[in-house]
Amino acid sequence: MEAGSKHDEPATTRQTESVRSILTGVTFGLLLPVACLLVDPLVFKAHPTEPVLFHVDPLYPHLWAAAWAFVLLEGTALVLHMLWRPVRRGDQALFAGVFLVGALGACGIGVRLLPYTIPGIFVGVGVLGLVPFATCVVYLRRAVRALRRSEVWTVRSLEVVLLLGMALAVGTPAMVWKAGRMISGSTLHELEVGRAGGVEMGIQRLRRYRFLVYMDDLVIRYDLSGDPEERRRLGRVYAAVMGRSIDARSEERRMLMD
Repeated sequence: MEAGSKHDEPATTRQTESVRSILTGVTFGLLLPVACLLVDPLVFKAHPTEPVLFHVDPLYPHLWAAAWAFVLLEGTALVLHMLWRPVRRGDQALFAGVFLVGALGACGIGVRLLPYTIPGIFVGVGVLGLVPFATCVVYLRRAVRALRRSEVWTVRSLEVVLLLGMALAVGTPAMVWKAGRMISGSTLHELEVGRAGGVEMGIQRLRRYRFLVYMDDLVIRYDLSGDPEERRRLGRVYAAVMGRSIDARSEERRMLMD
């Protein structure tokens, strides 16, 4: 059984996109999600100084780097699908899988933000919480369009390619998150055992990969540790990387959790 009809045209299809479609897609599928991550004080901000919205710590700060990977992957796929003319019909299902995950992710974030979005609308900042729903619509429409353009030999092959696209969209941010956890874990282990040169190595490593690492892991270990030497090492590394005292961040976290 065939998933799509055969065509005499080549295996590539010329995608005709209106200017309005391109502008809408780029705005709500890439630019606004990136802008939200840049100014985000509530969801993913990984290295907060003083929270400026609702006076709470971010909801998922440990997923900050993964969120960037997700947004950039989805946005890049969107731009390629709109502007890169020779997209093969067999690749359309791959793009569709990526876009379906983008739509689900955006919708999930929008739903999670609703308790903050609804009251925030009355003070003029809640409109940002509606951006994920617009992004969801953009990616869902793009996924449907890609599926309609797809041409594979069987329904099963369509399912396989679609799942590959979904795995790519989920797996890439997951690998970024895992890399950050491995860097953080190895640094904390070296600081715990007091390995010679561990402080200097930790500073260099965290400075190099700061974008990937959730620095509050050091603060959490600092608060839990009963070893004065380990606490001193943690404080040195945190201050060198973040430019502020670990005690100040620890006190900030306690105030926000009260």
